[in-house]
Amino acid sequence: MKFNEAVQAMLDGEKVTWVDSGNRYIMLNDMGNVVDDGGDLYRLYKKDFIKDWKIFGTPTAGALLTCCGKSYRLIEETDGTYAILNAETYVEQIKGITKENLMQDLIYYDFGIVK
Repeated sequence: MKFNEAVQAMLDGEKVTWVDSGNRYIMLNDMGNVVDDGGDLYRLYKKDFIKDWKIFGTPTAGALLTCCGKSYRLIEETDGTYAILNAETYVEQIKGITKENLMQDLIYYDFGIVK
């Protein structure tokens, strides 16, 4: 979608992201300011107006992730938390991730969402 469509989506309460952004997104806060995924004010530049945009979605169990050139899978544990498995070895790399902290943890550990 183009930038004007992304703005309308934010006005409708959606989080938006640019194509190939990884886990980064912007949204409108309660005061109507454009903020990033950390809640900080986001400064718009000319490059933002020409990017291709899409609605941001939180990954679900089974999502393919990447980090440092390796592939990982997001799984949901029986207790409702998430874990990240190495896609080659199936060894848990990180576990005990709550749904509320999922996106912040993915950003902190620099995971990209493939699908």
